[in-house]
Amino acid sequence: MIISKTPLRISFLGGGTDYPEYFRTEGGAVLGSAIDKASFLSATPIYSRMFDYSIKVAYRRTECVHSLEEIEHGPYR
Repeated sequence: MIISKTPLRISFLGGGTDYPEYFRTEGGAVLGSAIDKASFLSATPIYSRMFDYSIKVAYRRTECVHSLEEIEHGPYR
């Protein structure tokens, strides 16, 4: 089982200026910071044939998938 604790980050300014498509032509800056809260993720490989999935990822919802590419939540994939 993998359990990850990641500090939450807040962007105060910048919005879309951190995307390469924008800042390469328009320039830009982002002001952000981490706060004293965290998000947690747990990922568990399943080695049993009793289940029809091999990876279980839990955050505000639970995903049960066969491969990492099937995970819907982009940051966790």
